[in-house]
Amino acid sequence: YDYRAYYSRILLQRYWQRRRYSIIKSMISCVKGAILDIGCGSSKIALDFGAIGLDTALNKLRFNTRFNKKMVQGSVVDLPFKDNSFNAVICSEVIGYLPENNKIFFELRRVLMDNGILILGTADYGSWQWPLIEFFYSRVVSGGYAHRHITRYKKHSLIKLIKETGFTLLDEKSILGAETILKFKSNKKL
Repeated sequence: YDYRAYYSRILLQRYWQRRRYSIIKSMISCVKGAILDIGCGSSKIALDFGAIGLDTALNKLRFNTRFNKKMVQGSVVDLPFKDNSFNAVICSEVIGYLPENNKIFFELRRVLMDNGILILGTADYGSWQWPLIEFFYSRVVSGGYAHRHITRYKKHSLIKLIKETGFTLLDEKSILGAETILKFKSNKKL
């Protein structure tokens, strides 16, 4: 989906994917070393940054292996990597599709090195924009992604939760006020 949407003839879809890519690219550009892209799907992010891609969907991993051989099947709830393995972790458009589970954030912290970068993106249900988009999308595209979000995060409560897990907020951006993309630095482990 992500790869196809990046080149879509549907202007809004293409804009959205390219804007997400641009924001993440700007947030990750200063990182040197190993990068993990969780829920990589068929996105260009893992491919263009030489990241290790992780996804539960084997078909999406197969698609990506045409371009990048560093693909792993696994879950964000139990990451198949050693502690302190990555300088950066990207987790874009994943957490909203999973049941609420704080273990996810501890796993993200566990695999990150001290002062590592976490880029986390999800729909912002604390804004009026995403619920409105979801409402119209469900009427225009039957069977689309409109109601697939299981956990409906609000930006401010999500930031608080991530900080409590051992991170410091560095930057926040949004796509049309509907999708929030947050950049954190992991604090030193005690």
